[in-house]
Amino acid sequence: MIKCWAGSQQVRYLAEQEFRRRGIRDQTRLIFLSGRAEMFPVNEYCKMLEEAAAEKGVETRFGTELVEFRPATKQAVFRQTDSGKEAMLRYDLLLLAPPMGPLVVVVNSELAEPVGWVEVDRQTLQRVRFPNVFSLGDASSLPTVKTGSAIRHQTPVLISNLLALMDDRPLTAT
Repeated sequence: MIKCWAGSQQVRYLAEQEFRRRGIRDQTRLIFLSGRAEMFPVNEYCKMLEEAAAEKGVETRFGTELVEFRPATKQAVFRQTDSGKEAMLRYDLLLLAPPMGPLVVVVNSELAEPVGWVEVDRQTLQRVRFPNVFSLGDASSLPTVKTGSAIRHQTPVLISNLLALMDDRPLTAT
């Protein structure tokens, strides 16, 4: 899992723009590799980003994972997750987003669901088994990206519902 999908998208386009500005874009090869099956986990942006990658000449490879990193020789080995086939890529510049997951402190607590996130109601952000606990962002089981942009939309819901709980009112924010 990558917590901030936009980051990997932004740096690719900033690099592409800088290569064009310097007049060396035709000498560069930009490749976007991802362990996921698509460009972006939010459908409304996925198609737009795929079109932008094609327009800017960015190669895309999905269902791949980094299995070996050889900095001395500037090589990276990737494996196709469906076939197990490996391919070595030489690079001059490599940007990696390491695998990410739930926090160990949450995983080892009663707050976690089986995968390790704080189990919350998708609408109210309230913990399912502990009504005095709320969660959002990186720690929650919400089916969204684990980023600041997601938290920006979750925070007003959490605050409204937390205040409602403290005042013994129904949780109405979703």
